Amino acid sequence: MLVMVNDHSRRLRLALLANATVSSMCAIGLLGWAPDLETHIPLPASAQYGLAAGLLVFVTWLVWQATRPAVDLRDALSTSLADGLWVLGSAIIWGWWSDASSPLGAALFLGVAGAVGLVGGLQLAGIGYAIAERDPSLGTRNRHALTVDVDAPPDSMWKVIADLPGIHRYAPDITSSTMRTADAPGLGAVRACTNARGQRWAEQCTDWVPGERIALRFLANEPGFPFPMNPMLGGWVVQGSGRDRARVTVWWSFTTKPAWAGVFIVPLMAGSLRRSFIPVIQAMAAQARRHAAAESTPADHAA
Repeated sequence: MLVMVNDHSRRLRLALLANATVSSMCAIGLLGWAPDLETHIPLPASAQYGLAAGLLVFVTWLVWQATRPAVDLRDALSTSLADGLWVLGSAIIWGWWSDASSPLGAALFLGVAGAVGLVGGLQLAGIGYAIAERDPSLGTRNRHALTVDVDAPPDSMWKVIADLPGIHRYAPDITSSTMRTADAPGLGAVRACTNARGQRWAEQCTDWVPGERIALRFLANEPGFPFPMNPMLGGWVVQGSGRDRARVTVWWSFTTKPAWAGVFIVPLMAGSLRRSFIPVIQAMAAQARRHAAAESTPADHAA
């Protein structure tokens, strides 16, 4: 199974590698000059060695994030928050140490805090760039997509996805899904869903190309809409990717409320969507294979 996410993460990768460079330099400095630094900052050499070891572990984590096929936005956000805590902790500690440090120690201490704050800010900017994909036609600022290759014929996969009220059979978190309109699934039809937490929302079909794609606009202005996005749209795309194989893309296009909070909301949402929708697509593929087998049986007997 191949899993991909939309990846506009070059700036974020560079910011993570810049963080790794700053952290590596700090670790090397602590390991190489701990006894000398002890005369400038009130931190024993043994503690400096421990801090250097921790920084090297952090560097490994940063490099791993930056070189993965797809950057995990949640990990990148955690890294930026950790950098923010470093800067905050530095400010608090400086209140205790300022009188006990030499001018050189003060310069080093404050310089490191500034550098960490800078790379942390660059990482947040990189996250913002990675999730930014304006669509004037939809009125949205952000987009996230997940693509999975499955062992199922595309036409059978389409039939499962096109059964809009049947989504609850494959998504454990959705307890009910019904058609609000009397029309069969198709352009203009409205699907209403309820999840295990009792949250309710509805989606109206705005694009319907049989065998290829579906687009749904979430009715975000209805009372009790549970997601911090408005507008919010989503959809499914089915493509053939080989003999009896399908490539399924599920996508979301939205603007977060408030818009500036997207760098925090989207990484958390992206991790949740990946965990929840990959099993959903796999369950749909299993049903599609059963449909395909059932449809081929009469022909096999006739032969």
